[in-house]
This record gives sequence, structure tokens and C-alpha cells, in this order.
Amino acid sequence: MRHRKVFFLSRQWKNDHPVLLRWKDYYESRGVIFIAKNIQWNIYYPDRKRKIHQLVKLLFELLRHRCFLMHSNDPDSGMLATWMWRLFRIPFIFDAHEVFSCEYPLSIESHFYKEHKALVEQTAMPLAKMVVVPNKQRVELFQTMYPALQHVNYVVIENKSWSGANASSSIKIHSFTNGSRTVFYGGTFWMGRKQESFPKLAQGLQKASMQLVLSGEHNDYLQQLLSSEAVFYAGNIPVNAYLDFAGQMDIALAWYYPTTVNDELCAPLKIFDYLAVNKPILAPRLPYLIELSERFPGVIHLFEPGNWEDCLEKAKMISASYDQYATLGERIEKATISWEGQYPFMDSIFKKAGIHLCVA
Repeated sequence: MRHRKVFFLSRQWKNDHPVLLRWKDYYESRGVIFIAKNIQWNIYYPDRKRKIHQLVKLLFELLRHRCFLMHSNDPDSGMLATWMWRLFRIPFIFDAHEVFSCEYPLSIESHFYKEHKALVEQTAMPLAKMVVVPNKQRVELFQTMYPALQHVNYVVIENKSWSGANASSSIKIHSFTNGSRTVFYGGTFWMGRKQESFPKLAQGLQKASMQLVLSGEHNDYLQQLLSSEAVFYAGNIPVNAYLDFAGQMDIALAWYYPTTVNDELCAPLKIFDYLAVNKPILAPRLPYLIELSERFPGVIHLFEPGNWEDCLEKAKMISASYDQYATLGERIEKATISWEGQYPFMDSIFKKAGIHLCVA
């Protein structure tokens, strides 16, 4: 059998990006050679000569590697892939893991940028072989936003937990927390998530013999949250050690706030990672998370978005009957929450879209 190859395009993703690693595992498990490539396209700047040069360069690379498919992961790579399809008929997938045109509030991103991103979505999605979306709520949003679009092949592939993250964490958290029950948030820190109340939440948890533990990439916003001694910051845990680290915790926290419709319809990777390590979960009452709480009753406990006091009360409730809630998490079948468990379904939607991953 001769193997086929896919170009996985993004503007700046690193090779350890959790979504990239998931797709790499899927393609390689199907015998496809996976080539991750950062591209230089700019959807805001009409530099025709530079863009023609990039198109020709990418075409040369695709031909040299005999790649049969592009997988684009942001507006820039989506637009580049669109032109490759228009000019050279090289098929592509558009991965809409974010609603890019609604990703940031107007206070951060002006109408100019939003309109260009919306133009990419309207241009790329009808031409893509598949538009990958992480939940049905976002499919419904796209259909409402762009009712005139015809023949868009939306496919829902959830951001489930990837078992390839199997390295051990160098940090053993209970040696730092003096036996307190831990509440863990691991992820992104920025003003749009309204995490300013984390110090108050940490102090409330401390009074209830619990410890708030944070991990993620350090920035100025996070530094403000660390002003409270009640917060324990574990650093930026590597992707391949994330599951091992989360498994040391007692209660897992997903903290999102509906700053934009993209946040309101969030589909966080961490929910399924928390499920994979059998932890009771605290999550905001948002549409997709409500759906997951109904699918995994007694495991995901909802609080009002941004309300640290409600979050604290739910944490106390879980802690008071911890063994009961932890047992419910342990009963979840791994196949229902794992990325790999979706592979047969993914095979079927690739085939339905006319994408043949291997040839004899």
C-alpha cells in the first residue's frame, strides 16, 4: 500500500497543540502521513505578489509531497486553502473549532477584522469538503448567521479526550496543598473569561478546607490573579502530562463566560479530559455544557457563569459527598469520552464526503 499525505495548515500552531496532536493521531492511525505546516497568509492585507508567491510555493510543496488533502485550522489557512481549491482543485477541510468572526468582543477586535473573518467563513465553508464543528449548537449558529450558504457539509466531531497524553507530571500536587481537597482549573487566562473573581473563589475555598490550583500559560492577566496567597499556580503543564496532572486533583473546574457568542457556545477540550480522569466537574450553565451535564448526570455540576459564590457552593456540595460523585465519574465508559472512540464515526464521515484516506 502506498500512503497518502495531508497538509495540516495553521498560522502559528506549535507541534504540541492539543488539537493538532489529536488530528495527527487520527490521520496516522489511518495510514496517512501527517505534515504540519505554518503558513504566512494574511486575510487583512491585499499583497497580491506575496500571495501569488505563497500559492505557488505551497503548490510546489503539495506536489513534491504528493499531498491529496489540506486541513485548515484558522481564517488565514482557510483562505489559502480556498484559493488552492479554486486554482488547482486540491480539496480541503475547514476546521471551525472556533466561531472565528465572533471570537473576540468589539473592545478587543474591531468590525474591520470581524468582517474579514466573516468573509472567510462565507467563502471557505461552501467549498470545503467538510466543515468540522465541535458541537451542534455552533452548527445552528452558522446556519443562522449565513442562511444563504448552500451545500455546506457541517460535521460534528466533539473535542474528546486523547489518550496519547500519557506522560507523568513532574509536579506532585498534594505535597503542596497540605491535604486540602483541590479544585483545579487548567487553561487560558484572559479578561474575556471574567476570571477576576478567582482570588475571592480561592479564599472561599480555603475557608472550606479546599485549595484552588491553576495551570496554564503565564501572562499579565494571570499575574493579577496570583496576588492572593490562597491561589496555587502550578505553572504551564505540558500537553502530554496534562491528564496525569489533572488526575491528581479532586474537583475539576471549567470556567467560561459568554463574552461573545463563541464563548457562549464553547466546546472545551478540558471537559472530556476531566471526564477521562474521573473527576467531578464544575462548569458554567452554557448551552453545550448543559447538554453534557444531561449526558453525564451527577458528574458535571453547573453554576451561573461568572458567579464565584454559586461556584463555591457547588464545590462545597461536591466535597460533602465526594465519594458518591467520584464513583459516578468512574462508571463512565471510556469509549464515550475518548477521541479515539470517534474514529469509526470519523471514517464514515470522511468516506461520505468523498475523502479516501488510503489507496491500495
